[in-house]
Amino acid sequence: MIDSHTKILVCIGSGGVGKTTIAASFGVWGALQGKKVLVLTVDPAKRLATTFGLKADGLEQRIPFPEAQGELWASVLNSKQIFDDFVQKATEKGADTSFIMKNKLYQQLSTTLSGSQEFTALEKLYSAYESQKYDLIILDTPPTKHAIDFFKAPQKISNLFSESIAKWFKQSKANHWAQTFIQMGTQKALDILQTLTGSEFVSELRDFFSSIETWQARLESRAKKINDLLLSKETAFNLITAFDSAKIEEAKVFADLMRKSGYQLKILTINRSFPNWLPKPFNTNTGIDQFCIKLNLYYEGRLNSFNLMTRAIKELDILMLPEYDHDIADLEGLKQLVNDYKWVKNTK
Repeated sequence: MIDSHTKILVCIGSGGVGKTTIAASFGVWGALQGKKVLVLTVDPAKRLATTFGLKADGLEQRIPFPEAQGELWASVLNSKQIFDDFVQKATEKGADTSFIMKNKLYQQLSTTLSGSQEFTALEKLYSAYESQKYDLIILDTPPTKHAIDFFKAPQKISNLFSESIAKWFKQSKANHWAQTFIQMGTQKALDILQTLTGSEFVSELRDFFSSIETWQARLESRAKKINDLLLSKETAFNLITAFDSAKIEEAKVFADLMRKSGYQLKILTINRSFPNWLPKPFNTNTGIDQFCIKLNLYYEGRLNSFNLMTRAIKELDILMLPEYDHDIADLEGLKQLVNDYKWVKNTK
């Protein structure tokens, strides 16, 4: 499962597989084990906020959990606030950052740019890790079409604000900036900023690149530190998927890719993999013997299918989670989920 050396557990996976709920359940598990745990999530559906009674203000809040030997903390991340805080900390002391916060390009890039949400989630993760306040930090990552995109986010953001671009723009003459910009292969960047036009666009662009010179170096440094942390032995990854042959095959491919890239993928969680609502063994002395026999066969067949699909996945702890007939929407539900954890394979 999670060894004593693991300080960070990153839950990754596509949308709709129960990632947020599972991340929260690992937080409950850690607190029950006596750890001081922080659960971080962007949580677009606000499920974690509802479960824990959190406000979406980005603050770390302790969750009342009397029966736990440890402490359970959680935070619904505010991506814009995290980006603003980073810029303010990275800028020289005493410098006025209000003008960059009002800059339309900055507002666009810090909120809707591809990779900005992932970067801010990782920035918050690193800040929490630096604080050394927690024994275990669990990150519920933003939903992505391809989970590998999550790892590329810090470098993508760093490249966008690269020193070379900032210097180029500062040295360029205003009347030639558009032609040169396109020749540099930055048409995609222009597409992102298409809402700004004419002289307003030129002014905003010039002010934007002039301002980032004060914090661009720290951004590059931060991106490297975040990447080093993700590759660290203190960081484990939990790939969450669904009970489906195509999903399992996709997980196998992604697991191989993660290993080759140096990431510590430790857990494969397969959600809704067996029906918790279906009692077993079934009573066959109720006058409906044939129906109960069929239910037994269905149950056994589903477990056998699971075992066949996971046989080729090696060197991973595999966690099989049940399918419930109700939604998990509070702390009691998360404790039930933890109690129903079924570790079906551990080859370490």
